[in-house]
Amino acid sequence: MKISSALIFLSATNGQKPAELKVFKTQSKLEWVIDTFYAESFPKWSRGMKAKTKRVGLKLVDEFKRKQTEMESECFEGSGDGPEQKMAVEIEQENVANLRFVQDDPCRGSKQLTRNMIKWANENILDYGCDGAPKEEQAENGRKDRLVKKWEKMQRRFQTRLQCE
Repeated sequence: MKISSALIFLSATNGQKPAELKVFKTQSKLEWVIDTFYAESFPKWSRGMKAKTKRVGLKLVDEFKRKQTEMESECFEGSGDGPEQKMAVEIEQENVANLRFVQDDPCRGSKQLTRNMIKWANENILDYGCDGAPKEEQAENGRKDRLVKKWEKMQRRFQTRLQCE
């Protein structure tokens, strides 16, 4: 079943990984860090942070898709919309073996992962013109700025919870 869903996933994206896949992978890594380092000492806080990171991660993906559809509707009017393909991304615990962040130090690991989300938002949630270049006016990036601030706040919360420097 995993092979067929992977084939469907790759064929739906023409063999390229979608940009939002990085958000889902980073989200699973953050959950692993919370479960490994925070859950035992701070159970209630850990449950809340897992829910919050998941919610803000989904907002990043939603904003990315909204910007993408806005650009497509502006640039490709009248071309017709194809059938919308919904993809389910399954992130499993076996991915934890291949994580690329500091796994021994929860302070550095959580900081790296939250910075990863901030970097992804800054790179992928922008207004683009029909020529593919970012628009000069970034008035619509207020939502992106709010999401980045939320990730920065979460980063501070991770750091203060374990009294990191």
